[in-house]
Amino acid sequence: MLYTVHTSFTARDEETGLHRRWCKTEKIEATDKDTAKYIAWKNILDGGEFSFITFDSQNARASRRK
Repeated sequence: MLYTVHTSFTARDEETGLHRRWCKTEKIEATDKDTAKYIAWKNILDGGEFSFITFDSQNARASRRK
């Protein structure tokens, strides 16, 4: 099933060196909501785009295919 996962987190802005809030929304194919959330977290952690990450909140909902 396809899920839309919205993740809010705090991370360091590489340009200014300050911490700021970020959010990322992804469409993820997974068997259930918890697995979709886990995949989204791993994508952010392993992506290398952000450093000093603190997760704030996360929401997953079933999505239509597009």
